[in-house]
Amino acid sequence: MKNSEYLVELYHSWVERMAANPDKGIEDLRDLFEGWHPATLEPERVSYRSDMEHIGKTLDSNKDKDILISREILQVMSEMFLGQAGSPDNPLCNPLKTDFSNFPRLYINAGSSEALLDNAQRLKSVAEESGVDVSLSIVNDMQHVFPMMAGRSDEADNEIARITTWFKANF
Repeated sequence: MKNSEYLVELYHSWVERMAANPDKGIEDLRDLFEGWHPATLEPERVSYRSDMEHIGKTLDSNKDKDILISREILQVMSEMFLGQAGSPDNPLCNPLKTDFSNFPRLYINAGSSEALLDNAQRLKSVAEESGVDVSLSIVNDMQHVFPMMAGRSDEADNEIARITTWFKANF
């Protein structure tokens, strides 16, 4: 198997793991790609939460636009993930507290109407401060996980096409 095929296989495995447990994404990504040179890796992330402290401004400003996400839902999810002993500022739980040095390129997307828009913007800044090449795509009037509407929404189809183009251009 060629290196590029193996990386694509790793990428797909990571996407599946992210879908199953978004809060472990950073840790899982590091585990999956351990030993690979960071410049060869190009992970992508679809609309996710990275702020385990729930202080993002768009949690409030977009709360009437995003029917899927609310501060209350996130707090319950975080409590279930962290348990009694977990800390919301642990870098393995909160990517906004992670040192992204030597991390691979990132493609982040979000909808302009989603409650987690601020998470995507802040994650971009945090990663860029560590020297990571980050692409952030914000699609107008879309809410949380809108790419999952692929095949039923032009906006989702167009975003999937952008992700595909970005992925192919960087391998």
